[in-house]
Amino acid sequence: MFRLRTFGALALESDGAPCTGPATQRRRLALLTLLAASETGVARARIRSYLWPEADEHRARHSLDDALSESQQRLYLAARSRSSMPGSLPRWESPDHS
Repeated sequence: MFRLRTFGALALESDGAPCTGPATQRRRLALLTLLAASETGVARARIRSYLWPEADEHRARHSLDDALSESQQRLYLAARSRSSMPGSLPRWESPDHS
Protein backbone atom coordinates (compact mmCIF):
# COMPACT_ATOMS: atom_id res chain seq x y z
CA MET A 1 0.00 0.00 0.00
CA PHE A 2 1.21 3.48 -0.81
CA ARG A 3 1.13 6.27 1.74
CA LEU A 4 1.75 9.90 0.93
CA ARG A 5 2.91 11.78 4.01
CA THR A 6 2.15 15.48 3.89
CA PHE A 7 2.99 16.64 7.41
CA GLY A 8 6.60 17.65 7.86
CA ALA A 9 8.59 16.78 4.77
CA LEU A 10 6.63 15.27 1.87
CA ALA A 11 7.35 11.57 1.58
CA LEU A 12 6.00 8.62 -0.35
CA GLU A 13 6.07 5.20 1.28
CA SER A 14 5.30 1.75 0.02
CA ASP A 15 4.42 -0.86 2.62
CA GLY A 16 5.99 1.34 5.30
CA ALA A 17 9.33 1.78 3.52
CA PRO A 18 10.36 5.08 1.92
CA CYS A 19 10.16 5.16 -1.87
CA THR A 20 13.19 6.48 -3.72
CA GLY A 21 14.01 7.55 -7.24
CA PRO A 22 12.59 10.07 -9.70
CA ALA A 23 8.98 9.62 -8.54
CA THR A 24 9.94 11.09 -5.16
CA GLN A 25 11.43 14.33 -6.44
CA ARG A 26 10.00 17.42 -4.75
CA ARG A 27 7.74 18.59 -7.61
CA ARG A 28 6.50 15.08 -8.32
CA LEU A 29 5.55 14.64 -4.68
CA ALA A 30 3.85 18.04 -4.78
CA LEU A 31 1.95 16.87 -7.87
CA LEU A 32 0.79 13.72 -6.09
CA THR A 33 -0.26 15.84 -3.11
CA LEU A 34 -2.32 18.19 -5.29
CA LEU A 35 -4.05 15.25 -6.95
CA ALA A 36 -4.66 13.38 -3.71
CA ALA A 37 -6.06 16.46 -1.94
CA SER A 38 -8.55 17.28 -4.67
CA GLU A 39 -12.05 15.88 -4.49
CA THR A 40 -12.89 16.78 -8.09
CA GLY A 41 -9.53 16.84 -9.86
CA VAL A 42 -7.24 19.70 -10.75
CA ALA A 43 -6.98 21.34 -14.16
CA ARG A 44 -3.63 20.91 -15.86
CA ALA A 45 -3.30 24.67 -16.27
CA ARG A 46 -3.65 25.16 -12.52
CA ILE A 47 -1.08 22.45 -11.76
CA ARG A 48 1.34 24.03 -14.21
CA SER A 49 0.89 27.45 -12.60
CA TYR A 50 1.55 25.99 -9.13
CA LEU A 51 4.53 23.82 -9.96
CA TRP A 52 6.20 25.59 -12.91
CA PRO A 53 5.29 29.27 -12.56
CA GLU A 54 8.59 30.44 -14.06
CA ALA A 55 8.35 28.24 -17.17
CA ASP A 56 6.81 29.21 -20.48
CA GLU A 57 3.64 27.37 -21.55
CA HIS A 58 5.39 24.79 -23.75
CA ARG A 59 8.03 23.91 -21.16
CA ALA A 60 5.47 23.73 -18.34
CA ARG A 61 3.27 21.36 -20.39
CA HIS A 62 6.26 19.15 -21.12
CA SER A 63 7.33 19.13 -17.46
CA LEU A 64 3.84 18.19 -16.31
CA ASP A 65 3.53 15.43 -18.90
CA ASP A 66 6.91 14.04 -17.84
CA ALA A 67 6.01 14.19 -14.15
CA LEU A 68 2.66 12.46 -14.68
CA SER A 69 4.14 9.77 -16.90
CA GLU A 70 7.11 9.05 -14.65
CA SER A 71 5.02 9.00 -11.48
CA GLN A 72 2.39 6.73 -13.00
CA GLN A 73 5.00 4.34 -14.38
CA ARG A 74 6.97 4.14 -11.11
CA LEU A 75 3.89 3.68 -8.95
CA TYR A 76 2.49 1.08 -11.35
CA LEU A 77 5.72 -0.91 -11.37
CA ALA A 78 6.08 -0.70 -7.60
CA ALA A 79 2.50 -1.87 -7.09
CA ARG A 80 2.88 -4.61 -9.68
CA SER A 81 5.94 -6.01 -7.95
CA ARG A 82 3.98 -6.19 -4.68
CA SER A 83 0.68 -7.45 -6.09
CA SER A 84 -0.18 -10.98 -7.06
CA MET A 85 -3.72 -10.14 -8.17
CA PRO A 86 -4.13 -8.90 -11.75
CA GLY A 87 -6.35 -5.89 -12.11
CA SER A 88 -5.63 -4.62 -8.61
CA LEU A 89 -3.01 -2.11 -9.65
CA PRO A 90 -3.48 1.60 -8.94
CA ARG A 91 -4.13 3.90 -11.90
CA TRP A 92 -5.14 7.44 -12.41
CA GLU A 93 -6.31 9.06 -15.56
CA SER A 94 -6.21 12.69 -16.50
CA PRO A 95 -9.15 13.53 -18.79
CA ASP A 96 -8.29 17.25 -18.92
CA HIS A 97 -5.71 17.80 -21.65
CA SER A 98 -5.91 21.61 -21.68
